[in-house]
Amino acid sequence: MIPALLLSVVETPPPTFDKLESIKLLESYGWTKADAMCFLEVIDFSANPDEITIRRAISPFAGSELTKRQRLQVAQKGLVTRKTREIELKDKYRPEIFYNMFP
Repeated sequence: MIPALLLSVVETPPPTFDKLESIKLLESYGWTKADAMCFLEVIDFSANPDEITIRRAISPFAGSELTKRQRLQVAQKGLVTRKTREIELKDKYRPEIFYNMFP
């Protein structure tokens, strides 16, 4: 009975992932969709990669590197938001000065 059990385990290949499933997998680990799409470009999905292959390919970009990159993205978004608000305030309260600066 044991050989039959081992045979059934050996015959079952590991599940493979397509690109959408891989993105969902990485999102479940805290990655943003944009980061996942960017770093999954290094994987050849025509070879039907399994989860281990995906994890090995993205491991250089995970952990502290991922956190650092995401914090930089948040900081950049904050700067853009602040600059947009400054422009809106200038436009709202002193439009004649703002538009006279750029004829």
